[in-house]
Amino acid sequence: MADSPELKTFSFRGCDFVRTSPGVSSLTPDTQVLNIEIAFEDALKLNLAIDECIRKLNSYKRSTTKGKRTGLNLVIHLSKGRVTVNQAALPKPGHQEAPLNLPDPAGRAYACRGVPTVLVRAVPGIR
Repeated sequence: MADSPELKTFSFRGCDFVRTSPGVSSLTPDTQVLNIEIAFEDALKLNLAIDECIRKLNSYKRSTTKGKRTGLNLVIHLSKGRVTVNQAALPKPGHQEAPLNLPDPAGRAYACRGVPTVLVRAVPGIR
Protein backbone atom coordinates (compact mmCIF):
# COMPACT_ATOMS: atom_id res chain seq x y z
CA MET A 1 0.00 0.00 0.00
CA ALA A 2 1.36 3.44 -0.90
CA ASP A 3 2.31 5.99 1.78
CA SER A 4 0.24 8.79 0.30
CA PRO A 5 -2.64 9.17 -2.17
CA GLU A 6 -1.59 9.43 -5.77
CA LEU A 7 -1.31 13.12 -6.67
CA LYS A 8 -2.05 14.80 -9.99
CA THR A 9 1.06 15.84 -11.86
CA PHE A 10 -0.72 18.83 -13.36
CA SER A 11 -2.71 21.73 -11.99
CA PHE A 12 -6.44 22.28 -11.66
CA ARG A 13 -5.79 25.32 -13.86
CA GLY A 14 -5.72 28.90 -12.60
CA CYS A 15 -5.82 32.46 -13.86
CA ASP A 16 -3.78 35.51 -14.75
CA PHE A 17 -3.43 38.42 -12.36
CA VAL A 18 -3.26 42.11 -13.26
CA ARG A 19 -0.65 43.35 -10.80
CA THR A 20 0.83 42.97 -7.36
CA SER A 21 1.28 45.49 -4.60
CA PRO A 22 4.09 46.03 -3.83
CA GLY A 23 5.40 45.38 -7.32
CA VAL A 24 7.52 42.31 -7.97
CA SER A 25 10.63 44.45 -8.38
CA SER A 26 9.99 45.99 -4.94
CA LEU A 27 9.77 42.70 -3.02
CA THR A 28 12.32 42.12 -0.28
CA PRO A 29 12.82 39.38 2.32
CA ASP A 30 11.13 41.79 4.77
CA THR A 31 7.90 42.00 2.72
CA GLN A 32 5.09 40.74 4.97
CA VAL A 33 2.07 41.08 2.66
CA LEU A 34 1.64 40.69 -1.09
CA ASN A 35 -1.62 41.94 -2.61
CA ILE A 36 -2.60 40.29 -5.89
CA GLU A 37 -5.22 42.01 -8.06
CA ILE A 38 -7.27 39.72 -10.30
CA ALA A 39 -9.88 40.74 -12.88
CA PHE A 40 -13.43 39.48 -12.31
CA GLU A 41 -13.39 36.93 -15.17
CA ASP A 42 -10.05 35.56 -14.02
CA ALA A 43 -11.29 35.46 -10.41
CA LEU A 44 -14.12 33.20 -11.61
CA LYS A 45 -11.53 30.89 -13.20
CA LEU A 46 -9.53 30.80 -9.97
CA ASN A 47 -12.70 30.08 -7.98
CA LEU A 48 -13.48 27.13 -10.28
CA ALA A 49 -9.92 25.77 -9.95
CA ILE A 50 -10.07 25.99 -6.14
CA ASP A 51 -13.52 24.35 -6.08
CA GLU A 52 -12.32 21.46 -8.28
CA CYS A 53 -9.30 20.88 -6.07
CA ILE A 54 -11.38 20.96 -2.88
CA ARG A 55 -13.87 18.48 -4.38
CA LYS A 56 -10.97 16.15 -5.16
CA LEU A 57 -9.59 16.54 -1.61
CA ASN A 58 -13.05 15.79 -0.23
CA SER A 59 -13.03 12.41 -2.01
CA TYR A 60 -10.20 11.18 0.24
CA LYS A 61 -11.00 9.35 3.46
CA ARG A 62 -10.32 12.10 6.02
CA SER A 63 -10.25 9.69 8.96
CA THR A 64 -6.87 8.37 7.76
CA THR A 65 -3.51 10.06 8.21
CA LYS A 66 -2.97 10.06 4.44
CA GLY A 67 -6.32 11.73 3.85
CA LYS A 68 -5.62 14.40 6.47
CA ARG A 69 -2.22 15.17 4.93
CA THR A 70 -3.58 16.25 1.55
CA GLY A 71 -4.10 19.92 0.84
CA LEU A 72 -4.41 22.71 -1.67
CA ASN A 73 -1.26 24.30 -3.11
CA LEU A 74 -1.79 27.84 -4.42
CA VAL A 75 1.14 28.65 -6.72
CA ILE A 76 1.84 32.28 -7.61
CA HIS A 77 4.09 32.62 -10.65
CA LEU A 78 5.38 36.16 -10.11
CA SER A 79 7.36 36.31 -13.36
CA LYS A 80 4.42 35.07 -15.47
CA GLY A 81 1.61 36.96 -13.73
CA ARG A 82 -0.26 33.71 -13.14
CA VAL A 83 -1.88 31.84 -10.23
CA THR A 84 -2.42 28.07 -10.42
CA VAL A 85 -3.98 25.52 -8.08
CA ASN A 86 -2.46 22.11 -7.37
CA GLN A 87 -3.02 19.32 -4.91
CA ALA A 88 -0.32 19.02 -2.21
CA ALA A 89 0.98 16.45 0.25
CA LEU A 90 1.32 18.37 3.51
CA PRO A 91 4.21 17.88 5.95
CA LYS A 92 3.70 16.16 9.28
CA PRO A 93 2.64 18.45 12.16
CA GLY A 94 5.61 20.18 13.74
CA HIS A 95 7.72 19.94 10.55
CA GLN A 96 9.54 23.24 10.04
CA GLU A 97 9.98 24.46 6.48
CA ALA A 98 12.57 26.97 5.37
CA PRO A 99 11.34 30.60 5.16
CA LEU A 100 10.45 32.01 1.77
CA ASN A 101 13.21 33.86 -0.05
CA LEU A 102 11.93 36.52 -2.44
CA PRO A 103 13.70 38.75 -4.98
CA ASP A 104 15.61 41.66 -3.49
CA PRO A 105 15.34 45.27 -4.78
CA ALA A 106 18.53 44.88 -6.82
CA GLY A 107 16.68 42.38 -9.00
CA ARG A 108 18.60 39.29 -7.92
CA ALA A 109 16.20 36.35 -7.88
CA TYR A 110 16.32 33.90 -5.01
CA ALA A 111 14.79 30.44 -5.06
CA CYS A 112 11.69 29.87 -3.00
CA ARG A 113 12.48 26.49 -1.44
CA GLY A 114 14.20 25.59 -4.69
CA VAL A 115 11.27 26.67 -6.91
CA PRO A 116 10.94 30.15 -8.48
CA THR A 117 7.37 30.58 -7.20
CA VAL A 118 5.63 31.41 -3.94
CA LEU A 119 3.78 28.42 -2.47
CA VAL A 120 0.82 28.82 -0.16
CA ARG A 121 -0.76 25.76 1.43
CA ALA A 122 -4.16 25.89 3.07
CA VAL A 123 -6.33 23.08 4.36
CA PRO A 124 -9.22 23.68 6.75
CA GLY A 125 -9.63 21.28 9.66
CA ILE A 126 -6.04 19.99 9.94
CA ARG A 127 -5.18 19.33 13.56
